Amino acid sequence: MRVRFVLAGNESIGYECLKTLIEENQQVVGVVTDKMNEETKLKNARIKFLANQAGIKVYEPEDVNDSAFLEELRLLDLDLIFNIAFLQLYKAPILSIPKFGCINFHPGPLPKYGGSNGWVWAIINGESEYGVTFHYMAEKIDAGDVIAIERFPIETDETGLSLLLKCYKYGAVSFRRVLRNILEGTVVSASQDLRQKSYYYNRTPYDGMINTGWNAAKICDFVRALNFSPFPSPLSPAMVAFKGIKLTVTKAEVLGNAVREKPNPGEVIDITEDGLTMQTGNGAVLLRLSDHSTPSADTARLCVSKGIAVGSVLG
Repeated sequence: MRVRFVLAGNESIGYECLKTLIEENQQVVGVVTDKMNEETKLKNARIKFLANQAGIKVYEPEDVNDSAFLEELRLLDLDLIFNIAFLQLYKAPILSIPKFGCINFHPGPLPKYGGSNGWVWAIINGESEYGVTFHYMAEKIDAGDVIAIERFPIETDETGLSLLLKCYKYGAVSFRRVLRNILEGTVVSASQDLRQKSYYYNRTPYDGMINTGWNAAKICDFVRALNFSPFPSPLSPAMVAFKGIKLTVTKAEVLGNAVREKPNPGEVIDITEDGLTMQTGNGAVLLRLSDHSTPSADTARLCVSKGIAVGSVLG
């Protein structure tokens, strides 16, 4: 079956999916991406280059629901829109244009982990498995019928960055299967059980602040979830506070030999060149700290500069 596609996309996953369509000699009649600027160039430069190289027209609408842009889409005689890491919301008029609808890639195993940054929350929540979903788009966000879910393990040392990249890796593999099913006319979809739905908003979990009363394992999960090193985090990093000063936690490790009968969460019980040992709700963690004003300082020197000593209490 010959299908006329538009791909709306950003990020490496958008690039890989467009590359697949081109390699499969599919009829891509347009690519929609964010307008290029300093903020978006890392997200869409490669996909724009690939589209231009293949002679595919690139659209950069401020709003995909704008009437002038909708008219341009109608003139393309579209069969299907793939939406891959393109975050503008689709309203009913654009959803009705393609003959076979719009299919979205969601970096989460719907109906769980709908919304934004689900992979970050999955690490925080201590999940051992995650997944990505392709689903038909509806006006309600992440609520359309599911076409495919690809599941994979969350490793014990997983970070926010590594799990996002894993989502993109498995998403690109799943995209090939979904495309093949579309071309063969064998797509099977199923409605979501929305009673099982969980939804997360586009904000940093807990504003990035560690609750020192959490158990030690959760604190370590939280630090890893907000770690996108070596790239700048799209969210706030994990932080602790001392006398109103917020300090970034770059690494956390559970210590099993520092449990007290009556723990005082947040209390500093040791400072060495390896880091700061802090009491938690059920044990202790070794934290490595940094501060934007002294980014190269090790934790021990940073503690001296901020007046943090054994017996200090972090919040």
